[in-house]
Amino acid sequence: MKRFGPLGCLLLLAFCVTGCVYALRPSNPTTRQTLHIQAPTPERYVVRVADAQPHQVASDGHVSFEVPPLECLNTMRIETLLCGLMVLVLGCAPTPKQHTNDTVAREERVSDQYSRKAVKSYELFATEIENHVIMLVRLTTGEHFPMLCRKVDRGIYPISQSVFATPGTERWSVMCEPRVHNAYGLMRLELSSIDGALFMGGRRLSPAAKVPLLSAPAL
Repeated sequence: MKRFGPLGCLLLLAFCVTGCVYALRPSNPTTRQTLHIQAPTPERYVVRVADAQPHQVASDGHVSFEVPPLECLNTMRIETLLCGLMVLVLGCAPTPKQHTNDTVAREERVSDQYSRKAVKSYELFATEIENHVIMLVRLTTGEHFPMLCRKVDRGIYPISQSVFATPGTERWSVMCEPRVHNAYGLMRLELSSIDGALFMGGRRLSPAAKVPLLSAPAL
């Protein structure tokens, strides 16, 4: 030790007490983010951040949530995390109360409920099918749907047909075989009601004069 002298002792002491130090970046503050989910039914999805409470996506596809502080992450890594979240949310599972696949609602046959005695009210609309009109009928049970009716001297009557309704919507499909020019032709009519107006194949139907509704063809 004596041959190192005072300077050597100081160098030896400095070597023993030295170490590596580095400065940590400050943690990012809590930020609020908004995503726009593009899906046929966005309200069926949720967003979960850091295993926290899930955030329900609104019907317009927007969802807002807070990103908690992420210590020691620089700006680039935070942006990467948010981008990854946007990718993952597109494949997230639907809410447990919903089905896992977006499927077309099953149509229900409603024409079987029709009877002349069950009719509460009806409206008539002109159609390009000769000697026929569209009737929007309302039953005493609360059901309403369109039917194709044939015009005769004493009034109108529904022809044989099958009317299918999409639950929860104002859309119907009518399978019928009207007689035109002494010949029968199979037809599928797509009808919908928007703001009180009746449409067939995208074309708005004009109201027709109301005539008696018959229970059977007038002979």
